[in-house]
Amino acid sequence: MLLSHFILSLIKVRTINLAELAVAFETKAQTSSNYKRLQRFFKNFEIDFDLIAKMIANWLPKEPWILCLDRTNWKFGKVNINIW
Repeated sequence: MLLSHFILSLIKVRTINLAELAVAFETKAQTSSNYKRLQRFFKNFEIDFDLIAKMIANWLPKEPWILCLDRTNWKFGKVNINIW
């Protein structure tokens, strides 16, 4: 249920801010409870990038691909966060 509420809230509020997503949950629970549920979920959540890549590859046409790589760099305080 949490995942379905999460996805629907993402579509509604168009943000990944957990506080705003919690407000958009259509449940009888308090917003603070929804927020805590989201925090608990993401606390131990790990993304399986290999699985996501395989899923996307299955959606694409079975023809030769051209691979383009880009590198994104963010700063969180003084810490560099590089995704490539």
